[in-house]
Order: sequence, then C-alpha cells, then structure tokens
Amino acid sequence: MRNDAFVRWTQWNETGVFASGHIMKSEVEGQLQRFEQQAKQALEETGADHVIYGAKVYSDWTDEDGNKRSVLTEVRFYMLALDDEEFYRRTNAVKNEVIYALHRR
Repeated sequence: MRNDAFVRWTQWNETGVFASGHIMKSEVEGQLQRFEQQAKQALEETGADHVIYGAKVYSDWTDEDGNKRSVLTEVRFYMLALDDEEFYRRTNAVKNEVIYALHRR
C-alpha cells in the first residue's frame, strides 16, 4: 500500500546530498517558499545570474486501472548561485522535474 501523504526530500550543496528525510506533501509549497526567500538574498549577495533553490522530481506510475500518471517522488532543496553557462548546462537535459530558480533581470 502506498502512502501518498509523504514524499522524500533531499537537500543538496555543491558536493551532493547532505540531508534527507520525508515531508508531508501539503508542506512542500511552504518549504519551497522559504527557500525562495533565501534565494532572493543569495541572488543579491552573490551577483549570480541564477539561483536554483528547489526541484520537484516526478516518476511515471501506472495505477490499478492501467492509467499512467506522473507522481511526485522527491523534492530537492538547493541554494546554487550560478552564471548563465552553468545554469543552462545543469538544466537543459533535465526531464521529469520542475526546477525552481530565481533569475537576474
């Protein structure tokens, strides 16, 4: 039996995952908003072109009726200040993810 109330979360830095756990799906948006506020500050302090602060990772899943669905399987939290070249290098090949980032105007 699947528990749809929780999803795995990981927190990443430049060297990889440094924290992980589970979060209620109903709390994901609030946590992403907190990271967004920190990303605003990081964007100003670093002068970076972009700050990636989160991602929702989805996996394809077939339900009992044979219907294919995209299911949220992980939420990732980051605070990566990047220039244009590095941002596009990291994000161009991403599939099945929604990336949360702020961008310099």
